[in-house]
Amino acid sequence: MRMPPKVKPLATSTLLSLRALLESEVDQLLKWGETADAPSLTESVDVAAEIERRQQKLANLAEAEAVLQARAEERYELEKAEYETKLAERAAQQHQTGRKPRGRTPKPPL
Repeated sequence: MRMPPKVKPLATSTLLSLRALLESEVDQLLKWGETADAPSLTESVDVAAEIERRQQKLANLAEAEAVLQARAEERYELEKAEYETKLAERAAQQHQTGRKPRGRTPKPPL
């Protein structure tokens, strides 16, 4: 069984900061597009194309965030099943021997 790759916590924080940056850029471009006082800007930059490009990036980021969330949920379910199995094994061992099992009790998944 192939395990999903581990996702670094940095990936989510980077995703959130990128999304905030792109949203601010889109807002700024919309403001620039509304102003008719900047003909030199509209000549050098195609505002509509830049807005479309950044909105596409935002859509891609939302899709990536959904994938990360799905992977995290899947990983949590796997870890939860392993945790419950370990607890059941410890309880069976304690019932069989009448003693508390050695070692630390397993920690629940985060």
